[in-house]
Amino acid sequence: MSKKLVLSFSGGMDSSVLLFMAADRGFKEIHTVTFDYGQRHRREMSNIPLQKWNLEERYPDVKFTNKVLDVSYLKDISPTSSLTNLDIDNPDISKIAGDAQPASYVPFRNQMFISICCAYAESLEADEVWYGAAQVDSLAGYWDGDVSFVEKMNQLVCLNREHKITVKAPLLTMSKA
Repeated sequence: MSKKLVLSFSGGMDSSVLLFMAADRGFKEIHTVTFDYGQRHRREMSNIPLQKWNLEERYPDVKFTNKVLDVSYLKDISPTSSLTNLDIDNPDISKIAGDAQPASYVPFRNQMFISICCAYAESLEADEVWYGAAQVDSLAGYWDGDVSFVEKMNQLVCLNREHKITVKAPLLTMSKA
């Protein structure tokens, strides 16, 4: 293992847990990518400096970088999501379990973000890309937060002939608790 990781990092609870999990698992370089798409929960991004500080305090030997990418075009091409359209009520996640696709679903968001993270991982020669899908995401109807999605993404990514990258969602079998 190259001990380098690219992590899709919103600054929220799931991706912050992943940040520290990665350091606990011995990654020496954690390169995070934050996607600013004008999302409803932008306040999560304000936690990034604090999480960086906490990580550096606890793991002074870990190199941490963060890139914030402006992908605000998602608001233009995905006006059907409550995360990108403030005129749509955002559902309570506990009330949408079993829905085919909740109102907060942003079409192909995770696939786009993971693809960007994989491109960055290749340029850094990192072997893994992590994202924060958790068990509740799959139960709530997010098809791109499901075990089969991760498997299919890995089938696609492994077509890369030069650099092998593995996409992982370490929280996928874990509850929010």
